[in-house]
Amino acid sequence: SKDWEREVFSMVVPEFHYSDYLTPADVRGIRQSGSADQEEALTDIQERKLTKLRDLHEATHEYLRWGAIKGITTT
Repeated sequence: SKDWEREVFSMVVPEFHYSDYLTPADVRGIRQSGSADQEEALTDIQERKLTKLRDLHEATHEYLRWGAIKGITTT
């Protein structure tokens, strides 16, 4: 028996791609903060780039949240 009818719909979910990469120029010749002769560690450079990407993602999500509150949709 048919107790209810199902309705199928599709929706577009926006994807935001941010990417970054390390080059030899990013690693060579950058001094550690507060040091005159030590180069910055690779992990510090990676952390700085990942933090930048994380901040970009967070700003995008916050923008979309405010749009949803205002009733604005992004496709």
